[in-house]
Amino acid sequence: MDLSGGYTLHRVPTATYREVYAQLEASAYETDSFDWGDREPAPAPRGPLWSWLISHAGRVAGWQASRAWDTRTAYMVNTALLPAHRGQGVYTRLLPVVLDALHAEGYALVRSHHHLTNNAVIVPKLRAGFRFQGVQIDEHGVMAILLRSADPAYAAYMDRRSGLTRYTDSVYFANNPELHRPCRLHVRNPFFSFSAGQLYESHPLGPGGLCSPFNRSPY
Repeated sequence: MDLSGGYTLHRVPTATYREVYAQLEASAYETDSFDWGDREPAPAPRGPLWSWLISHAGRVAGWQASRAWDTRTAYMVNTALLPAHRGQGVYTRLLPVVLDALHAEGYALVRSHHHLTNNAVIVPKLRAGFRFQGVQIDEHGVMAILLRSADPAYAAYMDRRSGLTRYTDSVYFANNPELHRPCRLHVRNPFFSFSAGQLYESHPLGPGGLCSPFNRSPY
């Protein structure tokens, strides 16, 4: 598939991807990961693995590999561009192709992990509809967990759970009438005394906005 700018994406067998990765890994990555040495790894996770190579002028410029995470989720395991091919917008053009392929396989969700400071990848993914789902620490460091849904209803659900949108669904309110009520919480300790109701007027949701049904607080 043509990615424009002289770049082409090739679907390749897993064995081909792994051979290329083994040869070029050190050239593609500048970050540190724990070196397991010659320790024999456990069997790979079950499920299919999809792999692509990115070429430019007949030479490998990068790659992408994804696999099944669970019965509903695909996982973008590894994406890399060699240094000479970064900053060309290749990743932004590659991303929708890979996402369409994974969703076409029947996976409603696509998951990926990235270093928290890897803005070159995180920003395009957020623009493509990914949402932060958490943070974990593993052998690669402190990693952001991103998730993208192909189902608009679940994508909207994730936005509500993440605080990006308000709970405005009439069915949700019908089942949770207590969410209609404004929140008032009085806090008193030796250092300060105030009514959360006073703060509530300046809360982004405004008067009559929503609060958590668990703590009755606008925050």
